[in-house]
This record gives sequence, C-alpha cells and structure tokens, in this order.
Amino acid sequence: MKYDIMLRMLYLLLGRDRTNAEFLSDALEISKRSVYRYIDVLSLAHVPITNERGRKGGFFIAESYKLPANFLTKEETAVVLSALKSYNADIPSEQLSKAIEKLSIRGSSGESNMSVSSGNLIIDDSSWGSTDANNNMIKVLGKAVNESYLTEINYHDRNGNSSVRIVEPHRLVLKQGLWYLYAYCRTKRDFRLFKIGRIEYADVKNEKFDKREIEKDFLRFEKWRENSETVEIDLKIEKCMRSDVEEWLGADSLTVKSDGSCFAHAKLPYDRGLITKILGYGKDVTVLAPDKLKKDLFIAVSDIYGKYNIT
Repeated sequence: MKYDIMLRMLYLLLGRDRTNAEFLSDALEISKRSVYRYIDVLSLAHVPITNERGRKGGFFIAESYKLPANFLTKEETAVVLSALKSYNADIPSEQLSKAIEKLSIRGSSGESNMSVSSGNLIIDDSSWGSTDANNNMIKVLGKAVNESYLTEINYHDRNGNSSVRIVEPHRLVLKQGLWYLYAYCRTKRDFRLFKIGRIEYADVKNEKFDKREIEKDFLRFEKWRENSETVEIDLKIEKCMRSDVEEWLGADSLTVKSDGSCFAHAKLPYDRGLITKILGYGKDVTVLAPDKLKKDLFIAVSDIYGKYNIT
C-alpha cells in the first residue's frame, strides 16, 4: 500500500503548482508525519521535490520534470489515463486535468491494444497483476462491457454455492488487487459486484442491452461492506514482518513504540479471508484483540495441525 500512496502523491504534486502537508494529509488520508516520510522516499527516487517555507510556500515539482521513460509501460499509461479520464468526467478537477495532460504527453506516442476502453474501468490505486486465467476472463468481460452484450456467468459465492446468472455487464473494477464485475443481475433484479476469481465461466450472448444509470454512490466502494460484519483488530508485529503489514494495512495503521516494538490497529471485514491473511504471517504477527478473532485463529491452526499427525 505504501507504493500506491507514493504514486498518488506523485500525481498530486505533478498536478498542482504548490501544495502543503495538510492538503496531502487530507487527500491521501495519512498523517502529516507520513507525508514527510513519503516525500523523503520520493526524493531518494530522484524526484526533484522542493519545499518552500512561508505563507505561500509548499511542496512543488519543477515544471520541467518528466517521469522517467520506463516509469510506466505504454499499456499501463493507457489504462491509467482511461481510468483518470473516466473519473474526471464524473467529478471534474482542475488539478486532475493537469495530471491527465502531463500523462497524455507520455502516452501520445502510440495507441494501446488494451481491450478495456475509457469509461469502463475503475482504478483504485491497487497493485497490478493477475493470473492468465483472470486475464482471459477480464478480456472476455471487457468486451461484454465495452459493447453492451448480455452475459451468462456461473458464479460461486463465498460459501461455495454456484448459480447461473444472466447479467448486464456495466463496469470492471480493480479493488485492492482483485478484479470485480459490476453488473445488473437479471436474476436478483439489482446491481451486484461479482468477484471475477469466483466466475467459473462467462458466455457472452449475441444480444445487446441498454446501459442503466449508475448511482454516484457506486463510487463509494464501502457501501458494499455495509451489510458485512467488520471488526477492529489490534496486532503486535515483529520487525521482520513490519513492511509486509504496512503494505497490507497502510503506514498510518502502525505505531512504533520507543523500545522498537510495533503495533497495528485497523477495521476490516470479518471473514475467512481475514483468518487466512493473518495465518500467512505465521508467528511474526500476534492478534491482541478481539478475543473472537483469537479463538477463530486457534480453531484454524488446530484444524491444520490435525491434518498433519506427525509423530
């Protein structure tokens, strides 16, 4: 997550004449202390950031500065531009328009062959990368979204139950490194967010549909968790695992004591994915609260131990 924040900070700095730590803190939802830490990291990466003090001062990057040629590939640049233009069309911003203009200079040398076009991709500053199977599924669903084709999917819910649905694909969503399809489900007669990794197959029909109006509230992804159980967790983190947890929860979720001990606090969806995530850290991350999570982890570890009855 820290790399996502630095990328967002870089775009904000590129899109503004001057900005201060307070603005960056609010925009990126991090502390002012973290702002200065990320500024230092960007400076070490040879980004010429100047900090002028005074009432009209602030951070800024010289207008002559250009992103390194290999900062983003042509395809990545095209995808980022597509997503930024889509967002800027819904929520216009002078600063974002400047950032788009600067990125467009980088991407004007050629067209991307990406199958997902402007307006059909929502980007959430998450890590890039997926399996070949996911890439093929995204390509198929991207065509359905772009050309407004009805699609039949076989979907597996979190409990392993499968069902065949006829859906109207409206958007592809990348959220925290996972791809989703935002579609109107004709079975449920409502919009649904389908995790692409749970779609067994997608059959694009030779029948088109009319795009429905999407509420602005759709952009607030937290609405999809309103009916899900969440939990506030407290963790103790060993030094060797600090950077990994920081990327997961964000630097602002961590607190380092004077003796060097590290702790984290966060509010997360309470599901099997949370149990699996914490188990992946092994003995280097200890759950301090809540007790329910500790008990569920104990049960999960006991079940694993029971499968390997080694004497």
